[in-house]
Amino acid sequence: MRKAPQFWHDASHPLGRWLSPISWLYRLLSKLHYLCALRKRVSVPVISIGNVVTGGAGKTPAVMTTARLLRMAGFTPHILSRGYGARVRAPLRVDPQRHSAQNVGDEALLLAALAPTWIHPKRCRSAKMAAANGADVLLLDDGLQHYSLKKDISLMVIDGAYGLGNSRLIPAGPLREPFARALSRCDAVIFIGEDKHMLRPRIPLGIPVFHADILPVGDISFLYEKPVIAFAGIARPEKFFATLADLNVTPIATYSYPDHHPFSEEEMRALFSESTQKGARLVTTEKDWVRLDGAMRRHCHSLRVEMRLRKTEAFAQWLMERLYRCAQPTS
Repeated sequence: MRKAPQFWHDASHPLGRWLSPISWLYRLLSKLHYLCALRKRVSVPVISIGNVVTGGAGKTPAVMTTARLLRMAGFTPHILSRGYGARVRAPLRVDPQRHSAQNVGDEALLLAALAPTWIHPKRCRSAKMAAANGADVLLLDDGLQHYSLKKDISLMVIDGAYGLGNSRLIPAGPLREPFARALSRCDAVIFIGEDKHMLRPRIPLGIPVFHADILPVGDISFLYEKPVIAFAGIARPEKFFATLADLNVTPIATYSYPDHHPFSEEEMRALFSESTQKGARLVTTEKDWVRLDGAMRRHCHSLRVEMRLRKTEAFAQWLMERLYRCAQPTS
């Protein structure tokens, strides 16, 4: 995926209106895909975590936080990921010691450091493998628009600062489907950051809403020891730069790349040369850092972040109650 077009942020931009006829075709095709999908059930509960916009809403941090809560509650969660860019014929369990981001995808590599993670485009196949290998609950990463696997709990993650962009469907805007249609399949919503676009009133009263923040973890003193040059190849690099600003760090230079960008040696040499000349420190996201090779990693620091719920106990209680209901036999 490339960087999100700038006009996706601007509801008044003419490109959004001009591309709207194509968006209607996209809407029709996505609706047909939903109606025609054969939903298969596996032997363990499935929790889907996704978003209604393309890229950058915070679904992967939400998956990681949910996995931590499940493990604390005594569950053995396994994560199902498509594995961006991976070419696998059969479901593959990601091994952080053996696989690289080039083999399995950057997100899958990060997830595998926390919980057993399986990659395959057909999540039904990886779900069966995970259940056969000890999983008692499955976390479906980026699963809101995945229809072939029967879900027991569906969570929508919304970036409060970005909202729905210009509220148009792809390619006229960032929406994968109409907001109301996506909400109709959701059991709860998680806002990351403040709801700056007043979306909360559009969420039906029966859907619980939780709030969370993306915050740094670990020692971040390296951000203040030298000037910083920041670079990021994620869906919305400006989110990373905004996080630095929230930490009172103003980079002397910033560089944006497309999402999942494979950094070349030439690009890294140029960044390293500039940082050396200016006496600065190279800083990037953890997702970008895992895509670098060993030599490149030695020349930069990654800022680790995680999603922290503002009311962790309330969310955990809601989640456990829903899982308990899943375990009850139907009459």
